[in-house]
Amino acid sequence: MNGKNISLRIEERKFSLKTLKGSGSIMLYYLYCAIYSEVVVLLHELEVLAKFSMDGKDLKICLSKTEVSTFLKMLSAEHSFIAQACAVEYFRRLLVHDSSATTEIVDNLIKELIRCVRINYGSMQRDAAWAITNLACWPHAVCEQIIAHNGIAALMECAQNTDDEVREQAIWAIGNIASDCPSCRLAVRRSNVLSTIINILHKPQFSHSKHKRNIIWAMTQILRGGSPHIPPAQTQAALNGLLPLLYDDDEKLRSDATWGVAYLANSFNEGEAINMVLETIGLLERLLGLLDDPNTVDAALRAIGNIVAGDDEQTQRVIDAGVLPKLGKLLKESTSASQRKELVWIVSNIAAGTHSQIDALFDRNNGDFVTMLVEAGQGDDVGVRKEAGWAVANALTGASVAKTHWLCASNLLRVVPFVLRMDTDPTLIERLVYALEIVTRRCAIYLPVFTSYGIMESFRNILIDGDHIDPLTRQRAERFINEKIQENDRRYGPARC
Repeated sequence: MNGKNISLRIEERKFSLKTLKGSGSIMLYYLYCAIYSEVVVLLHELEVLAKFSMDGKDLKICLSKTEVSTFLKMLSAEHSFIAQACAVEYFRRLLVHDSSATTEIVDNLIKELIRCVRINYGSMQRDAAWAITNLACWPHAVCEQIIAHNGIAALMECAQNTDDEVREQAIWAIGNIASDCPSCRLAVRRSNVLSTIINILHKPQFSHSKHKRNIIWAMTQILRGGSPHIPPAQTQAALNGLLPLLYDDDEKLRSDATWGVAYLANSFNEGEAINMVLETIGLLERLLGLLDDPNTVDAALRAIGNIVAGDDEQTQRVIDAGVLPKLGKLLKESTSASQRKELVWIVSNIAAGTHSQIDALFDRNNGDFVTMLVEAGQGDDVGVRKEAGWAVANALTGASVAKTHWLCASNLLRVVPFVLRMDTDPTLIERLVYALEIVTRRCAIYLPVFTSYGIMESFRNILIDGDHIDPLTRQRAERFINEKIQENDRRYGPARC
């Protein structure tokens, strides 16, 4: 979901004098051919772009600083709307093909384009928003300039335009700004654009709009990373608007809409948004169905993961809906490291649940999660191994006594030495050592098992090389070693020199 979208819209018209005749546009170009001899280049460029759009060849357009400077002057408010519209279109086209030509004048260009995006004259608003859309694909500093010059407010005004194409282009530009960085996203969220987009979703004509893909993409960029400040009513309206799109035939649209649901479920507002997802009729069932769709599986996993990260009751709703067999199937078949990490993250959150939820997780009818966690924990990917470590630690900490015996009798403990390495997150090491302490409190007979799996050697490494590990965890590791020595003394007598 990262990345920005440069606007490469191809207009359905041919740029020739024959086509322009009688439309009034011919007068525009004749006028500026008379005033500025350099503007003849524009007519030639239009013909070149027409060829570009027809045969798809990437043609390099040679530009001069004089030409760029000329059009920047035409863009100023002292010229007529006709001149400004011509200049806006020039920069709109230029920014698609050659951004380096405008580097030196970008600040003035941004100011003028933002001014023009407020002017409802011909296609000037659309072209100005289009140019800003592509400027927002530049390095971060350019997005900061757009924001500093009140570009978001201007684009918001433009988004209120009744023209669907202008509105869509303005929202697209705002989406590119939001996707640049967290501070830009926050600046966009402070505007009212999300409310505007949600209102568009609920209009009857939206389902037939050719612009809905870009609008939903922009919405997901605004929501990306979680949305702690979205009012509950707005969250519910967004979920209701997104639900029909989860059935859309457009794969990209369906995927972006699913990401939108995932981000809404990650709103950090004490589970209220998660409850809204669960209470929206048909939404959870559709998310589970989207796990079978390769175009939406990643987004659906994130949405389900955010729900499972809620409280025990919310997690139970997902389990009752039948998520475990689907997770088991995906984890068994997936070869993508990022997808496996997401899957094991969900498993680790289920393993942090109640006794009955841990029992359900390790019910063989739902999949062989022990074997899959062992494979994940012994794999090369650090992220997947870390999540497997959390799953094992959570399960050993929260399982019933009977299930603890079952887990220790399985191969699950094989994961432990692969996680108790000095390059592992210290927090995870501390959690896993604590979980093992709980296991031995319940039954000390597992100390020999720890030795056979190499866990005791991991404890020794913590004492030797674990200066970065907290003192309590080091004390626990030392206690394990001492208990093992005492057990050997009881069985074989004290060691003699």
